[in-house]
Amino acid sequence: MKAGSVLEGGDIIGIITLDDPSRVRHAQPFDGQLPKMGSPNAINNKANHQLKNSIKTLDLILSGYDNQNKLSESLRQMAQALRNPQLPFLELNELLSALATRMPSKLVEKFTSLIKASSSTGVFPARDLQVAAVNGDFLFLF
Repeated sequence: MKAGSVLEGGDIIGIITLDDPSRVRHAQPFDGQLPKMGSPNAINNKANHQLKNSIKTLDLILSGYDNQNKLSESLRQMAQALRNPQLPFLELNELLSALATRMPSKLVEKFTSLIKASSSTGVFPARDLQVAAVNGDFLFLF
């Protein structure tokens, strides 16, 4: 076809003449077996990700999807994540990473320092975080 021509379905736009047609490799249909695939989601061992993954699986089961073979594993994974003392710290860090740019910098610094000071003891500073938000005249209420 000439440049600028209107093309219709099935129109030939060009013809190629090969110098050596014997060098062309033709596609062959695949007749083997594909390997067994794992989960399409990346596996993460952090408690907050395990909790979200197990809740998602349980929600799908309750919605009627046939994941009965994953039921006991999801319940075990959820219980294990809920028992992890680092769960509230991980959840708060995840929330702070999303909200830090919308929060006053002094509040983010105060939250970060409270989290770092408390993570070594393993006791989540919920009351201190609430007091920091209220005493700093910020509108972030829990």
